[in-house]
Amino acid sequence: MKAFSENENVRWIAQILAGLLALIAVYMGATMTYDVMGDVIPGNETTRLLALAFFDGGAITWAGIYVYLARGSKQRAVSFWMMCFDLLGVIAMVIGAIYTGGQNLVNPPPWLAKFIIDSVMVVMSSNLVALYYYHISRPEIQETIEASNLEDALANEAMQQARVNIQREARALGSILARRATGRLKYRLALPMSEAERAEFDGDAIDATAEDLPALPNPPRLTFWEYLKSFFGFGRSMRSPVTPLSQSSPETPTPSPVPEPAPAPQEPPQA
Repeated sequence: MKAFSENENVRWIAQILAGLLALIAVYMGATMTYDVMGDVIPGNETTRLLALAFFDGGAITWAGIYVYLARGSKQRAVSFWMMCFDLLGVIAMVIGAIYTGGQNLVNPPPWLAKFIIDSVMVVMSSNLVALYYYHISRPEIQETIEASNLEDALANEAMQQARVNIQREARALGSILARRATGRLKYRLALPMSEAERAEFDGDAIDATAEDLPALPNPPRLTFWEYLKSFFGFGRSMRSPVTPLSQSSPETPTPSPVPEPAPAPQEPPQA
């Protein structure tokens, strides 16, 4: 019993020390990040605080998201790697703070300033992109996106098959549309319509077969000078000549001949 209680006490002491170490590490990283951001963006207190949210706060937040909130392989992957990435950013800020914190042991390398500025830009941009990607990677949203992709694929396949079917039935369907167009034209011009044309005009379903229409005659081909003459009213007209009707006097009907009377039968001669 005594050994058990001693083990419990050691366990509690270890937990307390681990918590203190974590708090000290977070406080040290946040302080150094805050100081370095003061050198990068001087005179802007709001930006220095926001940098803490991206570096130290980002690492802690992504760690909590990875352990408690992430669902699916995509969310777990982005939360884990962003936790590591933000920790690397905090390490970069610590290195910069140690070099520029007033120590006189070594001179800061010439690339340090650019390294700090590049780290700030990369970490902030990566957190923004990862945050949007994390929300888009929710399983419900991924299921909706996949369903939409499948619907689009089916719609494209249906349209391709419909195009093939229309091409196969183009003549028959064109004949139906031609009949309906004829009915509309007759209705617009107040021309007589049959019952079938009336039904076609009303849009009823009709059956029709493809009709082979005779080809139209080719228009007469004119030379440039003939076209110029016809344009100004000289020479041959553009229209095909029309033969005028002959104005002949009406013919008088010829009276039908009167049939002659049949001859009378002759009597046979007497012996």
